[in-house]
Amino acid sequence: MARRFKTDYSYAPENGHSATRNVQQQRFTRNDRGGIEVDGAPLVFFHFHGYRHYRDGTHDLGNYWLGRSVIDLLYRPYAFALFKANMEITGVYPGFDRGRPERPRSWKTPLRKLKRYLKGNSMNTDFNEEVSSDEFRE
Repeated sequence: MARRFKTDYSYAPENGHSATRNVQQQRFTRNDRGGIEVDGAPLVFFHFHGYRHYRDGTHDLGNYWLGRSVIDLLYRPYAFALFKANMEITGVYPGFDRGRPERPRSWKTPLRKLKRYLKGNSMNTDFNEEVSSDEFRE
């Protein structure tokens, strides 16, 4: 890859970057120090592309297939951190309700669900069932 600038930093897992579009080819683990690694290198940044948390409390993890380790190591702590931040903000500003849209419902909703199921991406449903437990009660 040709460098256009002196400070170019290529987007590659060995540089500690990852996103939902390329997690299928990567292995996520927790190291001895509690940090997250991707293919043996420290994870520096993860882009939660497509993640939505709706007002009704449901989470949409996007259209990509996500393995259990990605959900347990990345999405669950991220969702919980957002939940805690929201609780902290609403403790100071009770009317706060920003950043959480209404869940879209249309004739396409069942088709999207079917598409995810056929692609083997039923983790959205599993994740919502798991995080609706006492861990995430509002």
